[in-house]
Amino acid sequence: MTILRFRDLQRNRQLLRLEDLLQVKGVDKILIRDFVYTGRHILETKPRSEPKPDPDEPEEPVGPVIGVLLPLRLETRFYGPEQPGDSWRLRLRIIPDRASMDTHDPGVTEAEFESVVAFWAAAEGDIGSDLGRDAWRILAPRVGPSRAAWLAQRFTPASDGSVQPPPRTQP
Repeated sequence: MTILRFRDLQRNRQLLRLEDLLQVKGVDKILIRDFVYTGRHILETKPRSEPKPDPDEPEEPVGPVIGVLLPLRLETRFYGPEQPGDSWRLRLRIIPDRASMDTHDPGVTEAEFESVVAFWAAAEGDIGSDLGRDAWRILAPRVGPSRAAWLAQRFTPASDGSVQPPPRTQP
């Protein structure tokens, strides 16, 4: 679940406390501290003398304003003068990139473990073979490519072909 989906599930689609974000998988106290720092910076750089608000516009939210910096990719290109005496022009393209968070869960579900066991059985222990590639094409869409790579690396078959199950943890 992302932060925005979590927010949309809340009453009035608002977050009342930053601590509530700790319920979102992948969010930790360091990320919340970054949100607070960014929000304070935005508030401190906001002009002090603002014009009176337009009565037709919605009111600003009461409480802290949280700003999030998302990754961008910048592409630049110079264009030469079209006519003598013109100057060079720089065009800037701003392309938003996907935000990423480390959401790796070291816990393994039974379905994931069964999938990786089936993967190794179908690959006959050799992921470089045609059978291994075919087995990979089944495993990767089922659990996601990066998760599949971690599972295949974590649960390699023993010399007898069996795969050691993950240790049981208390819920």
